[in-house]
Amino acid sequence: MLPSIGMALVLLFSMSGCGEEDRRGVLFKGVVAPPGIVMVAGGREHTLALMADGTVWGRGSNFYGELGDGTTLNSLTLVQTVGLGDVATIAAGGLFSMAVKKDGTVWAWGYNGFGALGDGTTTDRWSPVQLQGLSDVTTVSISGYHTLALTHAGTIWAWGYNARGQLGDGTIEDRLTPVPVAGLTNVVAVSASTSGQYSLALKSDGSVWAWGSNSSGELGDGTWLERSTPAPVQGLTDIVSIAAARRHGMALKRDGTLWAWGANYYGQLGNGTRTSTRAPVKVQEPSGVISLMGGEDHSVALKLDGTVWTWGVNDQGQLGAGRDDIDSVIPLKVLRLTEVSAISAAWTHAMAMKQDGTVWAWGLNNRGQLGDGTTTNRNIPAEFLGL
Repeated sequence: MLPSIGMALVLLFSMSGCGEEDRRGVLFKGVVAPPGIVMVAGGREHTLALMADGTVWGRGSNFYGELGDGTTLNSLTLVQTVGLGDVATIAAGGLFSMAVKKDGTVWAWGYNGFGALGDGTTTDRWSPVQLQGLSDVTTVSISGYHTLALTHAGTIWAWGYNARGQLGDGTIEDRLTPVPVAGLTNVVAVSASTSGQYSLALKSDGSVWAWGSNSSGELGDGTWLERSTPAPVQGLTDIVSIAAARRHGMALKRDGTLWAWGANYYGQLGNGTRTSTRAPVKVQEPSGVISLMGGEDHSVALKLDGTVWTWGVNDQGQLGAGRDDIDSVIPLKVLRLTEVSAISAAWTHAMAMKQDGTVWAWGLNNRGQLGDGTTTNRNIPAEFLGL
């Protein structure tokens, strides 16, 4: 049975009469994150930050050890992921986390059901473990239950949950260790859906390939057929970036236009309707997009002018437009944000890094994942503190 990655995670801890707050004060009192943030990544209810010195820090939910600090204690303040340095990139999944070091090795921690961590076991890890037999990795993309790893050679390796064929190895068997995705070479980007049910890949020729669940048309191949090996998304050429949300996929063309396909119940395709589609449709303005990300049922885009735009579901304020419970079928400009250089979309929250190095976050904040020191949801971006 799949654990609900949307469930409320409540942790009660006591040791020698100390509650969670007391014990965390003993363990982490006086620890301050180093200056210079390079990257942020948002999971279901936790957030990771990669610092310029190569260390990883996190805050928010830690029920399965997804912060990697050796405990399962939630934290409203930044705590350091233990034993990691020289990290090049990070990724936050539903209930687990990963890092790729500059030497191309992959490290994982947190929830390990279905072999999500790829270490050959199904044992949760409260601190990072290295994946054996996997090297030369440039980046990883992780979902709720499976992972894709891209190598310098342009090949993809996958592991974890595979009931829908989302690992792309021609089977529907879960994999506790990495297996190669069948038939794809010259890959330059990968994206594992937040649902953990399907996967996307972008090749150097600008084509997009998809595999796994297709119940809402998320493979974009014009059918409802599931696929355990990659097939091309219809009609997409000259693509430079991709994003796989829960049940909808997106692609950015070189000309700055956005295309989307799959589920559209909340307007997450951004084309002014709520009609799902099995093939890509053009997203309405904005134009001039340089980066895109997919949350659970919402989408986030960064324009060349440094503004951020969102559309889709808004039940937790994740559109950042100053209102709750009002979804949008067209892109809306996120308030208070200018001069943004990078974006990151999580399940029900999102983040943006400005050119001055500050990080801003909005949406669900039940575990303190927005980093403003509270557990109050934000429908307008608030500054991520402690960096």
